[in-house]
Amino acid sequence: INKIKWASQHLMKALQIYKTFLLNNNSKYLSLIYQSFNDIGLNKEHICNKTNLIKQINYIYDSTIDLTEKEKQAQNYFDLGEKFMSNDIDKSLEYFLKCLEIEKNYFQQNNLISAICHQNIASIFLNKFMYDIALEHYYKSLDIYEQNFHTQQDKNEYNIKLLYGKYHCNIARIYHKQNLYDKSTEYFLRTIKIMEENNIPSDNLCFLSECYEGIGLNFYRKSQYDLSIEYYEKCLNFLLTHIKSSKLCDHKKEIASCLTDLSCVYIDKKEYKRALENLEKISMILPDDDIDLGDSFLFIGLSYMEQKQYTYAINHFQNAIQHFQKHLPHNQLNYALCLSHLGTCYSNMHKEYYQNGIDSILKAISIYETNLPDNKSNIAQCYWTYAFILSKKGKYDEAIPNVYKSLEFRLNEDSINIGLSYNLLGLCYYKKFEFQEALSSFITSMQNYEKHLSDLYNEIGASIFLDIATCLLRLNNYEYSLAYATKSLDIRDEISTSIDLQKAECHSLLALIYSQEQIQQDDKCNTHCVKALQLLQYFIMNGDDIENIGDIFAIIAEIFLNINDLRQSQKYYEIALKYMKIDKIHSHPDIQRIQNIIDELTKTPKTP
Repeated sequence: INKIKWASQHLMKALQIYKTFLLNNNSKYLSLIYQSFNDIGLNKEHICNKTNLIKQINYIYDSTIDLTEKEKQAQNYFDLGEKFMSNDIDKSLEYFLKCLEIEKNYFQQNNLISAICHQNIASIFLNKFMYDIALEHYYKSLDIYEQNFHTQQDKNEYNIKLLYGKYHCNIARIYHKQNLYDKSTEYFLRTIKIMEENNIPSDNLCFLSECYEGIGLNFYRKSQYDLSIEYYEKCLNFLLTHIKSSKLCDHKKEIASCLTDLSCVYIDKKEYKRALENLEKISMILPDDDIDLGDSFLFIGLSYMEQKQYTYAINHFQNAIQHFQKHLPHNQLNYALCLSHLGTCYSNMHKEYYQNGIDSILKAISIYETNLPDNKSNIAQCYWTYAFILSKKGKYDEAIPNVYKSLEFRLNEDSINIGLSYNLLGLCYYKKFEFQEALSSFITSMQNYEKHLSDLYNEIGASIFLDIATCLLRLNNYEYSLAYATKSLDIRDEISTSIDLQKAECHSLLALIYSQEQIQQDDKCNTHCVKALQLLQYFIMNGDDIENIGDIFAIIAEIFLNINDLRQSQKYYEIALKYMKIDKIHSHPDIQRIQNIIDELTKTPKTP
């Protein structure tokens, strides 16, 4: 700082002398003084901000740069733009645009400095999430490079072609961010072709692994899993080959990243063994204290979560969280994602874990909304999980507004997640005995499923048809209720030959429909009731811990109530209450409702 002060003081004295005694203010000496001030200005970030000197140099720099030679002006604006790239992108943009203006007005516009200016401007707009403008400048940069391929000396031709290829890669990344996956893949492939055709030395080709990995990710986003695996494996092969040919790179982090991405594909394909094999390799590649090792724990947890092995999943999520916490604020995105998945695991476990789930989800929401507000899809999923746990606790009035919050964050999203949100809304409204609202939500959910699934002959379709049938029954629309319940059972029989609780639920609902006075068919009611009870008995005899089995016993009890067999009705309500007390928290409204029915039946005289 003292040296800069000393230099500035002497330059100020020299400037005063020349302005006082020289008539020609354009002398080469005056230009030299201006250039010296410019050089100080370029390094002004090294000056303590608490001194007045930086203000003085700023003023002199701004007032003298226009008096230097135009070629120097352009170079100085370019240098300034690059210096501000890391801390003030708006100022950087201003200087790059000034550089381009000088190049346009005084020099050959299509020179390499203009190309790099356009590239840097594109990077700035990319950071501002203004993708179309970023693409515009990348394309201008490419045009200039194409014009310079055969006009530059041989020593520059290599650099031009290398940058030309890299900018294709940057364009591919933008198209990926815009969800234009085919265009993104096109430009990644162009990058690979350019590099291969021009025999670029391997030491400068590390970025090609990003191209292969980017193509793999594009195919993954399109659910073309086999093609995704093909390009992730090409990425791995490239990295392993490149390690042998280049002594400067070890690529451990890149290999770990690719193995993680490859594992995600296998998880979505439900090939969990392959996923875990790849994830376990990461711990052998990265050191124990590596900042990125938490990601492997996260995805191992995800693999177990998808298999509904929640205890194993939780152990790995907790390991990941401990690792992320040591390295905060690095990778807050996966830290929050880990907390969100932890909440999901707890939401699918026994009632004593519900509060753990809520704590994890609320912490994830806080991190997202404070530090990662643009991750709307992840925030939406957190609010959905929070609402789901609240619904399991019977707090439907609290759950419903959180489902709507989830939908607000998905306003611009067109996915099956919308259907899942309306399905949860329907369940909450049904439990509040608001059957018309419930039916409307279930139908909206079904329409979304029809849009995003090839057909509804699957678990999702069977479930939503049964939900609609249940609502229609409560609205006394027995004909349509019967049709939807029958369709649900037909699908379950077709997609699964195994014994499952959902089949028992279908049979119990069909029996309940046939028990109604308006449609009463005793034989069919009895047939479906017996089948439901046989299935329930099977689960009980096997000692299976089946959640919501009490709800099905409550339907059986209602069937006997409809046919006026009060003894049997009370018996099954008491069984229902027994299992509900195991599954549900003690303050759950279903427990109180069933207890009230039992109390009334106890007071009612029974037929001998």
